[in-house]
Amino acid sequence: MVASPPVSVDSVAADLERLEPAAVASAVEVLAAEGVPLEEILDGTLLPAWERLEARNRSGDAGAAVASAAAALARRSIIGLSRLARRVPAGTAGSLTVVSPGAAVDQLCSEAVSEVTGAAGWVVQQVDGDDAAGELSAYIRCRRPAAVVVTAHDPADLLALLPVVGVAHAEGISVLAWGAAFGEGGRRARRMGADGWVPDLRGLLATVTSWQEQAPAISSPIPLPAAYGELERLRPVIVQAALGAGDALWARRAAPALLDQLGAAVVFEDPGILAEHLGREQRGQVDDARIVGLVDAIAAALPLTAGVARDYVVAARDELRRSLLGPGAARPDDGHHGAGGLGGAQAGQVFADLLLLAALSCQTQLALLSVPQGAGRWRTLSYGFEVRDGLDDPRLFELIASRREAVEVADMSIHPALVRSPLTLPPHALRWAYGMTLSTSEGQVLGVVAVLDRWLRQVTRREHRALSAVARQASEHLVQLRRGVPPLSKVVRPGDTRDDPLSSLVSLRRSGSMPDGQQLMRSHEVAVLFDVTERTVINWAASGKLPSLRTIGGHLRFRREDVLNLLDGRGGLGARRSS
Repeated sequence: MVASPPVSVDSVAADLERLEPAAVASAVEVLAAEGVPLEEILDGTLLPAWERLEARNRSGDAGAAVASAAAALARRSIIGLSRLARRVPAGTAGSLTVVSPGAAVDQLCSEAVSEVTGAAGWVVQQVDGDDAAGELSAYIRCRRPAAVVVTAHDPADLLALLPVVGVAHAEGISVLAWGAAFGEGGRRARRMGADGWVPDLRGLLATVTSWQEQAPAISSPIPLPAAYGELERLRPVIVQAALGAGDALWARRAAPALLDQLGAAVVFEDPGILAEHLGREQRGQVDDARIVGLVDAIAAALPLTAGVARDYVVAARDELRRSLLGPGAARPDDGHHGAGGLGGAQAGQVFADLLLLAALSCQTQLALLSVPQGAGRWRTLSYGFEVRDGLDDPRLFELIASRREAVEVADMSIHPALVRSPLTLPPHALRWAYGMTLSTSEGQVLGVVAVLDRWLRQVTRREHRALSAVARQASEHLVQLRRGVPPLSKVVRPGDTRDDPLSSLVSLRRSGSMPDGQQLMRSHEVAVLFDVTERTVINWAASGKLPSLRTIGGHLRFRREDVLNLLDGRGGLGARRSS
């Protein structure tokens, strides 16, 4: 007789992802038939399988719709399994209340708690959603449960559970916490005032059983700090600033989510909450420069009075710049030193800011910087594009890289090499491009940089000068990356304690049009464009070589037209038209 194959977490996760209820039910029934307790089946198989699928969803390998449907399937399997595993009649142990936020994964965990304790004889009431505290108050007065169990998957949802703890304690009911949101060792559970924390369902069942004999002393929850109130007051301003940091559609979702995580980090005095969230965003295949740009924008929008909230965001931004590797980049110790991509977070931010300067100086909304990856593939960093599909198409980049001089494509829609390029077709529908090759002093091609437009136009002499300055800086940074040297801007002076001067460029709009009123440049932005020190730009302003304005606070500002006029006087055009 051939033994049946063992039930593994991987096989159950695969069945969940394929949405095969019969296979999932069969797997857990095999375990139940072997006498494995319900809580061990959930702790050891079904919930870990769901976690793997949820991790794939966060990384972009599995769709959110599939993950939500799989959560519903797992819940149904838990309910069916509990009927097989019920050990004692309902009501013989007492009553419990389980409270969770309304997300699918939280409902799954709430169902797991309910069925495990229900199989042991508890009568369980599940409460979830935004008004959990109000519903809980009425239920406690009616049923007087032995304990309230709170469960959450996302740390930002812990703020919604704070009132739940307060209501339970006001009625003299102890609170037990379980779930990934409470952090390693349940440290966040203690700060929110929970009277106990358990790492798994087996521990949960044992704890509520022991509480029947002796309930724990009621803990005191933390008061909401003033920094959290200040952050919430500033939320509309911060979200508005974040919308200018990149793709507005993405930022409209990402900025409030990041602020929710930041609020939880402030309340629980745990910057790891923010770090975990940014890690999930990275695993979700969000463009690195877009993440850094959003964090930069929020950091810039937070005033010094925001205190700990600003400290957390600035620390997260600095950590991203130090450690975040862009997609396709080689590790520093692999012998390539980032030559295969656009380097780490700091390098990615430098290149993103150079693209912003290119677009601003050339009066367009779209710019690309791409580096060859071998085998005809290119890796692209973009500015102003809401859709990334097709941006790695090699046709335009190979055309630009084939020439030593600048290339202007008068009309991409009729160009024989570009007519079928994804850049020319919808949704991009680009018509005009102007690009330059990035190369070493020996002539080795490092990549290309290009500005693009959906309208037909011609490049001007000063726009050529501006893009030449950007191309020179980008080439130098790519050479530094190949040598393993951090790509610091030349305008950083010894003893300068500020952030990299390029970092504050995020205060400019990163997508959409740039109205005339926003086309004022700071002194360090002008310094980057001319490849000089900031002191040189200040001297230009003092001598009248470059007209300038002063803000109310006394800071120098320069009109874009004046900057481009100065660039226009420093060189010629030299571009070859490709049509």
